[in-house]
Amino acid sequence: MKFSVDGVSAATTDIKALSGAVRELQTTVMSMGSQNAMMMQGMNSVFSNMQQGANSTAQALNKSGLAGFGGGGSTPGGIPYNYGSLGGTSSGGGTGAFSGIVSGLKGENLGETMFNVASIAPKYAYNRMEEARQNGPAIAGALGPLATLNSTTISRLIEKLQQSTPVMGDMGNTLGALHQGAMSGYGNLDSAKSGAYFEGIRQMQLFTPEVGAENLAKQSSAFLANTGGHQKALMLTGGAMSGFGAGGVPKTLQEWAESTLKWFEGQRPGGDRGKAFSKEELATQQFPGSNMDAWFSSTDVPEYMREYFWQYVIGKASTGSSDIAVIIGERGQDLARERLRTMSAQSRRDFQVLGSSSNYEQFANREGQDRKFEEMMGQIDQKLTGLMGDFLGPIMSALPTPLANLMVTSFFKVGAQVAAGASKAASNLPGLGFMGDTPSPYGEYGSQGLEHLDPSFASKVSNMMAANPNISVTSGYRDGITQG
Repeated sequence: MKFSVDGVSAATTDIKALSGAVRELQTTVMSMGSQNAMMMQGMNSVFSNMQQGANSTAQALNKSGLAGFGGGGSTPGGIPYNYGSLGGTSSGGGTGAFSGIVSGLKGENLGETMFNVASIAPKYAYNRMEEARQNGPAIAGALGPLATLNSTTISRLIEKLQQSTPVMGDMGNTLGALHQGAMSGYGNLDSAKSGAYFEGIRQMQLFTPEVGAENLAKQSSAFLANTGGHQKALMLTGGAMSGFGAGGVPKTLQEWAESTLKWFEGQRPGGDRGKAFSKEELATQQFPGSNMDAWFSSTDVPEYMREYFWQYVIGKASTGSSDIAVIIGERGQDLARERLRTMSAQSRRDFQVLGSSSNYEQFANREGQDRKFEEMMGQIDQKLTGLMGDFLGPIMSALPTPLANLMVTSFFKVGAQVAAGASKAASNLPGLGFMGDTPSPYGEYGSQGLEHLDPSFASKVSNMMAANPNISVTSGYRDGITQG
């Protein structure tokens, strides 16, 4: 017998159409899943190659000993400046950060991978800010004396160093040179004396880019601090070989070399007086015991300053130019100088991260919040340890350390077992089974517990099981792990 109800036939047709659409969707999803697996395999392969390349670069930089490149690399207080993931190398953390980012791109599926890719920028920004925050105290400690000498704040001094640094090189050497200058009386960065002092160091760096600015600052300070040598130069050469010019302003390396060279040219005999030396004539004087070298010894010019003199005057005679950039340009491509420029850019970038958008003040505020947290935890520690001391102190003090540790471990282990037993016992009480029931082991055919049942139904089944111990539960219910 056939019968029909209004709307049922149309609903049946719609349901069949929906069922067909669901089957098509299932087929499409399965196809997408297969393609997704292929895409993920390909993308993960690309990411793995990128990560291996980044790791290889990072390892190569570490093995090359860049941590010691430039001599120095630590703050005056002996606190090493940490350049991110490369463990203190002068690469600025860029390669290490890239390696870390690439390693985090791979995901279990396409969605997770796309999210990881979209998270690159915020992750990188957060990591850079954390690096700056960790290095902030060391930087602040090095710049504190300079801030006082310049009548400014540390944060404003950092903002100034964002634009340009007095010397070239990595952050550690820059801070070291600034500190050395402050100790030698050249801490006011806006004064003519400090400007000439640091310009002399920059010129020394052009000739010897492999030597760190901190060490060069020490050399320059030692030369300028030799009062006896400058007095001899004043008496014997009229101040030509002295490290100071008019008004007590230090001569730059170029100014000192030029005044010394002109004095030597003025000492030439006969018609050659005042005549410039040729490259060959200068080369004949470049040895210990020569006439020029004897004058250097008489005025206490140190060996490293003599070396800079010879590089400058011979380079000038060879190129016909007094421009240091032209002189060292004759060397051609200089990898050491290029590395120095790279480290200078990294140093400025670190100052920019620390000082941009008032990050320095925010980092200081974070330290205040950390301090409050530590104070709060200290109060909690005091109360907890006080209670533990009153309760277990007499007992623990009477036991040797191995037995005391065993006693504490056993106490917490037994306590957990007692709590588990109490929960299991509560599950057998009439009307409370659904409250105290804990997930039971799964048997061969499924769950033997009540945790998956409706609470009202579970209560009734629990009461039945409590009244008749022969009643047990074996359902087809399985959790995700067991079912898989």
